[in-house]
Amino acid sequence: LMTQWLVANTATVKGGKIEHTIPERPLLHACCNEDHFGTVNLDFDPAVNPDVCGDIRSMPFKDDEFAACFADFPWVKNWMQNSAQALREMLRVAPIAYTISPWLYGASWCYPEVIHVSWRPGVNHPILFVKYVRR
Repeated sequence: LMTQWLVANTATVKGGKIEHTIPERPLLHACCNEDHFGTVNLDFDPAVNPDVCGDIRSMPFKDDEFAACFADFPWVKNWMQNSAQALREMLRVAPIAYTISPWLYGASWCYPEVIHVSWRPGVNHPILFVKYVRR
């Protein structure tokens, strides 16, 4: 097999952010920081004025309360394990989860349906925009 190189196509990215192209609603935007574009925005930090203040790893929502969930996880190494816990919780509250992260999650109960790859100077890993679908 030969290596296949991926080329980023940002022509369809609204406002410079690929996450703004997510069509499903209602959308939970977890780890929202100050970028509130979800139907409901959740963050651990009350200073960013989320709709709901809480931890993505244990969210106060019912099963399947949302059509999709999105999170841009912290890209620091110690968040790798946290992102697995967060993704499990995201796919509890919605059948579809979108993430921006340097890590790809693999499990028998969900699969990555779409993967976009970007690279940024100063970040030692490729950044993945992934659409996960619960089986």
